[in-house]
Amino acid sequence: MWSGRYERELKDVFAIQREISEGIAETLRIRLAQPLGRTLALRYTSNLDAYRLYLQAHARLGKRSRDGLLEARKLFARLLELQPDYAPGLAGTAMALILSVQYEMLRGADVLPSAKEAALRAIELDPEMAEARTALAWIAGWFDWDHVAAVNAFQAAIA
Repeated sequence: MWSGRYERELKDVFAIQREISEGIAETLRIRLAQPLGRTLALRYTSNLDAYRLYLQAHARLGKRSRDGLLEARKLFARLLELQPDYAPGLAGTAMALILSVQYEMLRGADVLPSAKEAALRAIELDPEMAEARTALAWIAGWFDWDHVAAVNAFQAAIA
């Protein structure tokens, strides 16, 4: 449906991402539920090392394996040392902790308060962050047994 060629110096990967996203959206004439500007302009960091750590951690998280979760937690921790206010890193940390409890790698009582704190901090930084709201939904439903709060958090994430 669409193809394009982008030859740029890799000085600002975020500017390149935005340019490509805008080109795809414009070419395909995508109609989005929210204005295009906010979604494409959203940049959580200008620190390329922080962004690289986030991508690596998220890739490990996506493996859904014990080794992957262990490595994801380590990478998210390094990321948050580098940039403590990185909302996607906070949300990723929350999910890595939640999944580690589900995989019986960690005790819920030991880490879920930290997971909840990380998710809530991510939402403070970006009230529309679906990943953080999803983490809160998992905590509410699976660990607090508060299914009403879980449904509300999942609905907020979807919205």
